[in-house]
Amino acid sequence: MKTILILLIVNLSPYFENNISKINEFKKKAEKNFNEKKYNLAIDNYKYLIDSMNLNDDNVMLNLSHSYLLNGDTVNAINGYNSLINSKENKVKSIAYQQLGVISNKYQKLKESSELFKNSIKSNPENIDSKFNYELVMKKIKEKEENQKEQQNQKEQQNKNQENQQQQNQKEQQSSIEKKLKEINISKEKAEMILEALKNNEVQYLQQLKRKTSKKVDKSKPDW
Repeated sequence: MKTILILLIVNLSPYFENNISKINEFKKKAEKNFNEKKYNLAIDNYKYLIDSMNLNDDNVMLNLSHSYLLNGDTVNAINGYNSLINSKENKVKSIAYQQLGVISNKYQKLKESSELFKNSIKSNPENIDSKFNYELVMKKIKEKEENQKEQQNQKEQQNKNQENQQQQNQKEQQSSIEKKLKEINISKEKAEMILEALKNNEVQYLQQLKRKTSKKVDKSKPDW
């Protein structure tokens, strides 16, 4: 039994050596493709290592995610980075958070982006890129809040100006009507009735009155 076990180990040894050699070969191919910006080929080689050779390597998954992102496949890139945020390798974990932060920032999800960069820094305090990106995003958030506040103030001022203008127009309109009423020589009581009617949008009343007052006034009759 011992002999068989030894023989099995001896026989399996070349297999493992060949397997490691093949893994290294595909890693080099994928890296070469990536550096040459041939991201489709890089994706194929990284996927072969993970799917066909069952390689469980966070760095390979990270590079695959980078390849997806640079090839325009944001969905698969996000899925890849999300699978690495629980990595035992802090540097890999930090970069995964960092890249998710970059993607969120691209889509103007600034608060989400700032939290992702913060997690990246917590995972690896030496990640200078995430520190820089965090400060940049926080600056953008502050500027956005200030712009929103300024726009709100401008809107309020505009509404106030419009309200003042409307009041001014109403005063001018009332003054003009009072002047016209004086010109047609009617009593104060009727003038007040007409002004009240105008406030209630009864403009026709004034038009009818003008037609009536255009006739000769008989002073011997009561003024109503």
